[in-house]
Amino acid sequence: MTTRIGVLIVHGIGNQPAGYADAFIEELKDRLKDRGVEDAFAFEPAHWGQALNHREDDLARRLVSTGADVDWQTIRREIILGGFGDAIAYAGRSTKPSRIYPDVQRAIHDALARLERTAGDPFAPLFVLSHSLGCQIVSNYLWDHQKKLEGSVLGKTPFTRGETIAGWITFGCNMPLFTLAWDEDEIEPVEVPGIHAKHLFPKPAPDDAFGWWNVYDPDDLLGFPLRGLNTRYRNAVQEDHTINTGTIFGAHTGYWTDNDFTKYVADKLVGLAACLRPRRGNS
Repeated sequence: MTTRIGVLIVHGIGNQPAGYADAFIEELKDRLKDRGVEDAFAFEPAHWGQALNHREDDLARRLVSTGADVDWQTIRREIILGGFGDAIAYAGRSTKPSRIYPDVQRAIHDALARLERTAGDPFAPLFVLSHSLGCQIVSNYLWDHQKKLEGSVLGKTPFTRGETIAGWITFGCNMPLFTLAWDEDEIEPVEVPGIHAKHLFPKPAPDDAFGWWNVYDPDDLLGFPLRGLNTRYRNAVQEDHTINTGTIFGAHTGYWTDNDFTKYVADKLVGLAACLRPRRGNS
């Protein structure tokens, strides 16, 4: 069986339905089919929000259980608790590690394990697409495995450890917010591509077939450029690419249905498939 390139999709903040990435994946498949490379890829969405949804639902219920007058309950649940609450819970308490962090990281691992089976190889190339808080979550997952942090390493294969990651597109990324507690010279990015990525294919490939690209709409208040964080990030991230996904009110969620964004993603995937021919089987 021919090894396929595994594409992991990771959502951001908010209460995401189980099929949140279905239309996005279909749009990408159509673009890849038009370019003749659809069969080179396998797709898998991660759904880490399940680790928090029931806690946020319970909190919303308890807040009004005494008959307290609370307006805009749906907006409070979906935007405030389901948005800012995700980030606060994931970061955890100041005195103890987050109780949510391991559950979220397990959701990423489990999605990678499913994707590995579909891609057909524990050494299959990996490409990650992550949105909003999902960018920090992916960064944490890769960091824990690259640094081999005790108690945080879940992956048992090169693929599930993120060691075969060839490309990463962050979009609507708010990772800079998580650097505020650190001095500029302490901020360190994860390494992309992974340690095995460039050795998975039999022929040399141009360096721009691998990498980390960041996409944001300047109107997106929760999406930021990354290369200005420090010199390390300037070297790690190939590009801060700007697009127009909507107005200030819809820009942060508009990437999923934006034609320019899906074309940008498809171009990167096609470039990887065209430049690199995955080895066959597990040999």
